[in-house]
Amino acid sequence: MTYANAVLPHALFIAAKRWPKENFLDIAQASFAFLDHQTTARGSFLAGRERGWYPRGEEKAPYDQQPVEAVTMAETAQAAFDLLGDEEYLVAFRRAYGWFHGRNSLKQPMVDVRSGACYDGLLASGVNRNQGAESTLAFLWADMSNTDILHLYGDKPRAAVVSE
Repeated sequence: MTYANAVLPHALFIAAKRWPKENFLDIAQASFAFLDHQTTARGSFLAGRERGWYPRGEEKAPYDQQPVEAVTMAETAQAAFDLLGDEEYLVAFRRAYGWFHGRNSLKQPMVDVRSGACYDGLLASGVNRNQGAESTLAFLWADMSNTDILHLYGDKPRAAVVSE
């Protein structure tokens, strides 16, 4: 596991919606459950690491955490909830989205909410203060998804959706 790990289960949830008679849903759910388990520690999302995050048979690297991991996990959780309606996926969405707002291993906000810019990652030494386009777009995408969830589902996911 290295980069944008949630893209695979996301694609499988979409395939399951498109071709419901095929076996995509079971694989999507299993791969998402595995990823959710591997990226959750003490109730916080751990955004996968760009540099050899979890090589087979080795320990997970705790850093460098990347915004692309948080947004792809959030999008996958939203796709799963949209398809299945199971609130466990909203809880996963909340964890991943919360990573941007300081619910991460260093308890540091990754977003300058005034400008909408996102920092480039979490390092063992702290926040990488660069604000590249990929990171900012990752946050804005996750933030739009949060707004969509609030708009579409109203009170239903209140416990699972982050309001900042």
